[in-house]
Amino acid sequence: MLFPSLAKLISPELFTEELLSYFETDFTLAIYTNAQGSWPVYVLKALSAGDSVLAKQDVSRIETVNAATLGNFFLTSPGGTGMWQDGKVIGTSGRYTTFTQSGAALNYVWFDSYLLIGTNYSAIQETAKKLGS
Repeated sequence: MLFPSLAKLISPELFTEELLSYFETDFTLAIYTNAQGSWPVYVLKALSAGDSVLAKQDVSRIETVNAATLGNFFLTSPGGTGMWQDGKVIGTSGRYTTFTQSGAALNYVWFDSYLLIGTNYSAIQETAKKLGS
């Protein structure tokens, strides 16, 4: 499945045609498993440096998407969500919000032209480490 097809299932209000046009259609979906569950991480690559700049502005709209829709990024319902906060993944600034399910936190962070959207902090950290190697 190409990302635009999946994106329309996850959050059509976030993943508009314009936002999707900034990314390659191929993507990586990693599943990180720990004692708390299994956590998806989505890895998208911007088409160019210019697209990366535009995409960064549009992706921040994820913070205005309702909690029920944000739950679509997860394999099971993560429950209610809190406020968005600043954080870091391997020293790179990102944003996250936690949910009532233990371990559930939606994170997004940019590494150069790669956008990582993860559903657990350890999951996005491990994926970022793999991306760097």
